[in-house]
Amino acid sequence: MISNFFKIASRTLLKKKGYTLINIVGLAVGIGIFLFLILLDQYALTFDAAHEKSERIYRLADKVKTRSGSIVDAAITPAPWGEAIEEDYPEVEESVRFLGRSRVIERDDKVLPYGVTYVDESIFRVFTYPFELGDPQTALQKPHSVVLTDFVAEAFFGDENPVGQILLIDEIPHEVTGVLKELHDQYSFKFNMLISFTSLNENSYSGLNNWESHNLHTYLLLKEGADAVKLQDGLLNFITKQFGEEGLEKYQPHLQPLESIFLGSDLFGEHGQTLDVTYVYIFSAIGFLILLIACINFINIATARGMERSKEVGMRKVMGAGRTQLILQFLAEALILAALATLVATQLVEWALPWFNDLADWNVQIDYANNMLYLGSILGVILLVGVMAGGYPAFYLSAFRPAPVLKGDKSSGRNRSMVRTTLVVTQFAVGIFLIISSGAVDRQLNFLKNKDLGFETNNIMVTSVPKHGDRETIRQELAKKTAVAAVTYSSGVPGEGGTSVRKFQPEGQFEEDGLLLNYYSIDENFLGFFDINLMKGRNFRPELASDTTSALIINEAAARKFGWSEPVGKKILIGDGEDQTSARVIGLVENFHFETLHNTIKPLILNYDPSRLSTLSAKLSTANLSETAEEISAFLKTFNEGLPAWHTFLEQNIADEYTTEEVIGEMLRYFTYLTIFIACLGLLGLASFTIIQREKEIGIRKVLGATVTQIFGNLSKDFLKLILIGFLIAAPLSYLLLNQWLQSFAYRTDLSILLFAGAGLVALLIAAATVSYHAIKAAKINPAESLRNQ
Repeated sequence: MISNFFKIASRTLLKKKGYTLINIVGLAVGIGIFLFLILLDQYALTFDAAHEKSERIYRLADKVKTRSGSIVDAAITPAPWGEAIEEDYPEVEESVRFLGRSRVIERDDKVLPYGVTYVDESIFRVFTYPFELGDPQTALQKPHSVVLTDFVAEAFFGDENPVGQILLIDEIPHEVTGVLKELHDQYSFKFNMLISFTSLNENSYSGLNNWESHNLHTYLLLKEGADAVKLQDGLLNFITKQFGEEGLEKYQPHLQPLESIFLGSDLFGEHGQTLDVTYVYIFSAIGFLILLIACINFINIATARGMERSKEVGMRKVMGAGRTQLILQFLAEALILAALATLVATQLVEWALPWFNDLADWNVQIDYANNMLYLGSILGVILLVGVMAGGYPAFYLSAFRPAPVLKGDKSSGRNRSMVRTTLVVTQFAVGIFLIISSGAVDRQLNFLKNKDLGFETNNIMVTSVPKHGDRETIRQELAKKTAVAAVTYSSGVPGEGGTSVRKFQPEGQFEEDGLLLNYYSIDENFLGFFDINLMKGRNFRPELASDTTSALIINEAAARKFGWSEPVGKKILIGDGEDQTSARVIGLVENFHFETLHNTIKPLILNYDPSRLSTLSAKLSTANLSETAEEISAFLKTFNEGLPAWHTFLEQNIADEYTTEEVIGEMLRYFTYLTIFIACLGLLGLASFTIIQREKEIGIRKVLGATVTQIFGNLSKDFLKLILIGFLIAAPLSYLLLNQWLQSFAYRTDLSILLFAGAGLVALLIAAATVSYHAIKAAKINPAESLRNQ
């Protein structure tokens, strides 16, 4: 019996190839987007799960309180905390610290600037990093041992075996003890090379034994069966032991499960990449909505064709078919369509993944053999769509009474028009919602890109300062080049974050406690180079020795934080303990966005420390930016033999900070196109059947003198009314949700009424274009033919 159901269903579908194609294409696009988003969600939700002990790994974070009442929830902690917690709490099996630093790496004639990471030798007992060469048990036991990633090893040693060879890291010999294989693409934090933490001392890292200096990341591996909640509660006793009861007023350590960090963390000083989990929920909902729209298409077309198939149902019932058999017959048709559409959809997903991976810099792949969730999703979506899309038409069509339909009575299907109307309205409400959302995301992204950051960004090349050669000599030589307008040195560049963090204690405020604040080291040209407004006081002067040790410039946000209306001349203590030094404010600068526009402008301290001026910025006065930058990089090699010709442009670096928004905007744009496409397919099929049912009416109108234009308008207005209703539903819902999304940005655009009006107009035009072919064709039919056929 079942095989007979599918045999008849196949014949029926082949008989109406046009409508079968519309259904398959619409369902394939909807199912493809749904499966595509399942893969993306699975990829995002399994970040860091490649570490074998990931379920037992927790990051130690700390809510740092100050007497000013501010709280900084930081992903960074003081260096001694991890080892002390491991000693005090038996449920902690291992601890490991990560400290990132910028270093110059040398080997023979190769000199490359790289970020290095100092880690405890326990790292390979906590995290899973596959070795290509070397022994993970002993690789980082000795001071000045270094483990390279495969691409760094290739950069320095080519095809040679690096193990046992020497690299100079800031002129200190380090022995290569291992090489890692390519790092898993789903590690939320990555690195270039690992150096044994025992290589550090108080001279090379002042925070080594400082219990209050938050500047590195600490991870704990708990023993099997250990209770993380109980341990977190117990950390309050750890604070009391180390700092006394008053320590509880300053520190509140807490634990973050490793697997939840990528999608669930947004702390100060994050370690690696993170993603707001809200986007996962948003796109999951969008995927389901698009799938729903595809199913609505099927339902609309199936019920619209009800009268065409009513005689078939009547004949089957006269021949003895029960309602259950008819329901199974129609469900079989839906399942065949769903299966065919899913086959097409899986191919669409495979085509889309390379585009997305290139756009988002992810590496989502389909592994049919090992990804049971994806295989289960494919099977599940066939059943879901088959039942969801085929269920209502099956019960609707099987309910026809044989006597009336065999007599040609069409009234039995008329009471279903309200259902079809509701479904069409739902389709276009979702489509209009996505049009508005896509426009809002683009508008916000353009706002972020074009907002005045408070400093100059155009034509600025950024590179590292050569290790050899006097900075002033390099500046003078570069100034001789006609394409170079200005040069400045700093520890970083604005707009990208990248500031260091240190404790500052302003005069007259917070006498017993300091503040963790961002700071840059800059030279005397920095403010003029970036066109940053000096509001009060003076700039740094290299000829004044005191400016390199005891002078600071602060921004407006810092002055407000300190409660200073006249900050120039005020005293600030830097650091704490025996390393604490004193400095005076010599200038006040206007606020500028030294971080991305995701954050409000925070207090910033600028000092003049020549030893930290590691970044060179050159302002180019030429249209040939890339060519000029290559020439400058080649020139800098003369001051540092072997230095490669690498550089970046500040404008592009800042744009890269909004990659997530770019990806979301691009995906939403394409999803919008596809949603409208699916809705139009359904509207096209529905318009065709509706016009066929109104052939007699059209013929009578033409006989009575109606023009083609009048008939076209009469046929189109019913559909356009549905679009208008969909707009009235979608517009207020879009406003509420998008306004809430925009609140997540410190700086945001507004939701213009033109955005909503434009979305409604676009939907109306698309709908009009979709139904116009059938409407005009029907309006031109000879009334004699249409009336003779009735």
